[in-house]
Amino acid sequence: MPRPNKIWYRKDRKTYFVTIDGKLYNLGKDKRAAEKAYHTLMLEGPAPPVERISAAELMDRFLIWCRENRAKRTYEWYLQYLQDFLDSLANQENEASRVRPLHLNEWVAKKGWSKSSTRGALIAIQRAFNWGAKQGYIDRSPLQQVEKPRATRRDNCPSPVEIQELIQASQDNFRDVLVFACETGARPQEISAIEKRHFDGGKIIFPKEESKGKRSARVIHLTKQALAIVIRRIENCSKFIFTNKNGNRWTAYAMNCQMSRIAKKTGKKFALYDLRHAFATRMLESGLDHITVSKLMGHADATMLARVYQHIGEQNDFLQQQLNRVSEK
Repeated sequence: MPRPNKIWYRKDRKTYFVTIDGKLYNLGKDKRAAEKAYHTLMLEGPAPPVERISAAELMDRFLIWCRENRAKRTYEWYLQYLQDFLDSLANQENEASRVRPLHLNEWVAKKGWSKSSTRGALIAIQRAFNWGAKQGYIDRSPLQQVEKPRATRRDNCPSPVEIQELIQASQDNFRDVLVFACETGARPQEISAIEKRHFDGGKIIFPKEESKGKRSARVIHLTKQALAIVIRRIENCSKFIFTNKNGNRWTAYAMNCQMSRIAKKTGKKFALYDLRHAFATRMLESGLDHITVSKLMGHADATMLARVYQHIGEQNDFLQQQLNRVSEK
């Protein structure tokens, strides 16, 4: 004779649970409310079975939701990883609930990505399945236990000499991107998105709704060299200021391809974002205060700068020079 259903208390989570027809139900932390919820479950009977949805359909629905509720760049970030993962599956029409961590591990193992990229890829797929469970497309995500590499701080700040090597090894149109990044500290995605209409009063201005975080307008201040690049390019562009030889805007993928080609020529691997780190390092070591540098880089406050650039001076004699300067007074 089967044992009757009975609520039980889990001390480590301080929560009441009950198992009905093999399914675990969270009844909350209050005993009286838990008993009431339990009786409601027993009266209503077991929940109807969840629709059998394929992995491809689940990800399509998640991407539709992203496109409608998240920034375009976020949608594109998910799209590249989700499509790549789907392409790796032997049968995309298999039920989403039958996808296993081993499928993700086999997928990333063949990519040769860095730990950071691997972590990002796994997070993207997990997010889609977690969303599916939250929406009720699947009972629960089968990928909750996927192990991800630890996030690591990227200490790959090119020196002034290395920056010149990168610029010299680049192609004409992409060279403007590199120089602009070095001169302004702009994010790669910002450079890609700059249009003629954003050029105003000798500055690049993204309105609040187009800026990262959407809290305030993003102003990119231009040095003489950066301003000269913008003025030269704006004369021949129809919409986007930074474009390739075919007149198309630089996408994240295209930028990464260019940096890979440069790495083959120079023997030194850098990401375009590393030039932003180089800009911050140069500004701080020149004596600019951290609040001013944060504003130039488009940070909401100086917290990010303090956390990410706490390594300033570790790779050269800057700290020693500062100590000598103070001691000589």
